[in-house]
Amino acid sequence: MGRPADHPAYRRLAEEVSRLAGLRVSAREVRRWREAGALPRLRRHGMGRGKGSRVEVPAGMVDHAVHLARAIGTYPSLDEAILACFARGYDPRDHRVLLACYRRCHERLQRYLGRGDRGRSDPWAAAERISGRLVRRPPPALRRLKERAPGTDLREVLTGVLAALLGAVDHVHPEAVQTIAGLDLPRSEPVLPGLAGPTPVLPALLREVEEADPRDLGRARDLLLVAREALRVLASRSGSIGRIAGALEAVTRDDLAAALVLVPIVLLVVRTARGSGEPWAGTVREVWRAAAEVPDEAWAALRGEPDRIARPLARAVEGLVEA
Repeated sequence: MGRPADHPAYRRLAEEVSRLAGLRVSAREVRRWREAGALPRLRRHGMGRGKGSRVEVPAGMVDHAVHLARAIGTYPSLDEAILACFARGYDPRDHRVLLACYRRCHERLQRYLGRGDRGRSDPWAAAERISGRLVRRPPPALRRLKERAPGTDLREVLTGVLAALLGAVDHVHPEAVQTIAGLDLPRSEPVLPGLAGPTPVLPALLREVEEADPRDLGRARDLLLVAREALRVLASRSGSIGRIAGALEAVTRDDLAAALVLVPIVLLVVRTARGSGEPWAGTVREVWRAAAEVPDEAWAALRGEPDRIARPLARAVEGLVEA
């Protein structure tokens, strides 16, 4: 009897993923991904009494594995790759796997950010040191942002964001968000609703994920996926709307950052809206209720073709701006 990794279903899946992803993927790698919970289980069907059974690849598993293979080539670990796939609409085997990935990634991020503090307790100084290193050797996402918004002081923006992650929310200036997105924010309001005061943001974002209902977590991801696609469409437009959308699209393009930061922020905004009487909160509640009424099968179909909603949404935004 052959080893499990030699099962014909694994070999067929590995061959198909290698062809579509343009990468060399082995049956052993596919099996390792499945055992880690990154992919759904293969389906076993009985062939009738005394005729044994056959193993089939579930629908959508090939596309999922292709995205996972590419993400593994981009991000440093399988945990990060799983979260990047989640941001694109591909769920791991179950909710426990997803939460474990969130926790391990947050732990690694906290350790990385903590290195910038060098034993001190000043989050603002640590943020300045880390942002200085990132600006001197910018990763691809930062280079894209600088191309989209050439007048942006990247170090100022990064320092503000990192200070928030390290717990200095009261130091984060809305002007930094204005610079990057061209938004007119009231000076008296915090950048993130519900996080006023010097509270470490990373643990707060992780708590949003841990305490969310699994369906709400998926719904936040789906809404964000459509919004990101709409920004991509709007970024191709001319004028101020294209410039603003281009800057926001550059910030939200990275799938891992979307999963780690933006999905929890959507959950946070929704939770804040439930207890607020502000006009914006009513709009958020209406959008959330409408999303909850969309059948799971429809969301699953849209994950593969987010343009079906993103393009009409982009046209609607353009109409509101022009009006």
